[in-house]
This record gives sequence, structure tokens and C-alpha cells, in this order.
Amino acid sequence: MARPYIPKLDTAALPWTVGAERQRRLTAAWVHHGPEWPQQKWFFKELSSDDETGAATMLFSHSAGLVYPTAGYHPSFEEAFFIDGEIKAYEDSPDVPNVYKAGYYFFRPPGWVHDSEIGAERNTLILRMTSAHDSRPATEWAKIGRNALLPIEQAVEPRGYIRCLNTNDLPWLPAYQFVAVHRWGLDLTYAPHHRLWFRLLSKDAHTGAATLLARLDEHFLLPTAGRYTVSQELYVVSGELRVGDHALTTGCYVYRPAGYVEGPIEAVADSVVFCRYGGGVRREDARLQDVDRELPW
Repeated sequence: MARPYIPKLDTAALPWTVGAERQRRLTAAWVHHGPEWPQQKWFFKELSSDDETGAATMLFSHSAGLVYPTAGYHPSFEEAFFIDGEIKAYEDSPDVPNVYKAGYYFFRPPGWVHDSEIGAERNTLILRMTSAHDSRPATEWAKIGRNALLPIEQAVEPRGYIRCLNTNDLPWLPAYQFVAVHRWGLDLTYAPHHRLWFRLLSKDAHTGAATLLARLDEHFLLPTAGRYTVSQELYVVSGELRVGDHALTTGCYVYRPAGYVEGPIEAVADSVVFCRYGGGVRREDARLQDVDRELPW
């Protein structure tokens, strides 16, 4: 079964599961050369997953002061957006870490050797995504910054190896400009497009799949219902939206497979939304009566 339709999930209401439980599920594939006690100091919430491929979106939290330096890599891509807290991630060098804080982002293609030493004074909150069943073979610390699976000319395809990107440094692009540059099929004729802005975090040049931040200023309204030709995944970083009958406040999550109709979108307050699209975006108008339904193409 592919990922189910999730019109609204209040992630704050989900219980945390201790990391040791996730380790048990992945015993054969998740190998660490280190003590077991750190597994009791990190926690996760699974927001959505694909049973067939193992692709998943999760929230992770590490307890303040946790230090767990072991090197390893993932055979699938790993993507993350930092919501709160701080960690040190060894990605480019085994000696000098990158420091991640709220608003930072990374995209790791398969094979890149890395690890994190979490030594912050408060807990972290990280939105993390993987493209397949998660696994993490261990390797030598000295190999950090190298790819264990692919030669360098292939290792960064198709989005590049993006690490320690401070999204707060990126400009907000006006909606009309962004939509035109990326050839999105998004009709803003009846929307106050001057209240909608985007920051592109990463994009697959071949498929058009992209990860971005959207800023909807208060009173933005896209008045039509519509369905997307690709999957859509949202996490409300701040603010409040209404999508059809669903009130999405800070911390709410949405997963909409291709074809599902969403209702009109209104920003109740200034809002920032983390968005992932499974291909080039095209939104076709639909009837209000079809909101929250899947329509055949």
C-alpha cells in the first residue's frame, strides 16, 4: 500500500516513541559500533510511510546533551529540516563539524558517510525524510565526507549534496516569478499573489520533484478547489492556514497523493509551510463538492 491520504495530522498529539524501539525494528540494517544508552535519549514520531518502498517522513527529537559519534551512511537519500534545537554534524570532514540550528536544511544522496554529535543545551526537533527502507551501515570515522557507494561523478545526482543550508539566508521569491521560472501549472489569477512567496531548497532537474518553503501572508486566499498531478506533502512551520474545512496550525502535517482534491487555501495568519512535491507541479481546478476525494485522471 502506498502512502495514505492524510488531510490533517496534529503532530503535537502523537506520542513519542523511544529510539531504541526503532533500532529494534531495523536490527539487521541499522548497525552501530557504540553503546546502547544513546538509543534511550532520542525519540521519533512517524508521520507517514509507504509500505512498499519504505519511504517515510518522521519527526525526530534528541535529548539535550546527547553525544553519539559513530560514522555511517544511508543507501537511500536522507533529507531534513531543523525546526528547533541545535546539533553538530560531521559531513565534510571527520575533524570539523557543521552546526545546524532552526531553519537549516540538508539533502544527502545515497552513500555519503557522516555522523552527528548532538551536544546542544536543549532538545532538538527535526523533520526527516527518507526515500526507502531506512538502514545505516557503519563505517570508519576517517571516511566522513566521502561516498561509500558511488563514484564522485554520480554521487551528487540528481539534486546535489546539500548540507548546512541556512534557509533564512535565502531570498523569498514572489509567487509569479517562482511559478514562471519553475514552469508550475498553478493559476494565481484570482489569488492575491503578492501575499505568496517561495524559497527553493532542492529540486530534481529530471523529474521536477522539489522541496521548498512557502510563505503565505495573512489574508492570502486561493479561492478554488484543485487537485495536483503529483504528491504533495506539507508541514506547518509557523502560523495558521485553512485548507477546505481543515484548520492547519503550527505543527500540523498533510500528505496528499496525486489526484486528491484540496479545498480553497486561506492564510488565517502569517504562515510558513515546508512543502515537498513529487514532480513538476500542476494544479487543476476541481469542484468544491469533490474536496478530500480522489478523482481519476
